[in-house]
Amino acid sequence: MSRSRVDLPDTHVAGTLTAETMVPSLGCVNDNHIQANAGIAASKLEHRFALILSQNGTCVYERRVVALGYGATGDILSFQAGCAVSLPAGDSTVACRVKKNGSNILTTAVVLNSSSVLRTPQEGAFSTDDIVADDVLEIEIEPTAGTGTLPSGVFTQLVFNEDAS
Repeated sequence: MSRSRVDLPDTHVAGTLTAETMVPSLGCVNDNHIQANAGIAASKLEHRFALILSQNGTCVYERRVVALGYGATGDILSFQAGCAVSLPAGDSTVACRVKKNGSNILTTAVVLNSSSVLRTPQEGAFSTDDIVADDVLEIEIEPTAGTGTLPSGVFTQLVFNEDAS
């Protein structure tokens, strides 16, 4: 097969350029080159999810399934917890955890206490951050009443990306 090479700084084709196979150079197609209405199938995209679990009143124990892995692979990006209405007082605390298939996946729980700042989320660190299809993700909120009072308005957010199935 013979090839033609054009060694010009810029080339313009006034018409339609067609090819049996098009192999763009690495890095030459970016977000700006994709039309807003391109109609790319969801099965070809990475999806981001931000899941919030919050409590309205005084904090109570809660363990809830918030996601079931669907895509082939995924990565957990962040987990945060905080208090929106009132903070724990005295030595009362709230431990917030993320579980994958029943096991904790944070290096340590995110602990809300009297030193926390109202409406300022605290970040958790993961011992493992990969997920696959059928992984069950849960958030656990575990208050410990001490000599003070438990907080109100505890909230959590789990953010993850998932590749298409």
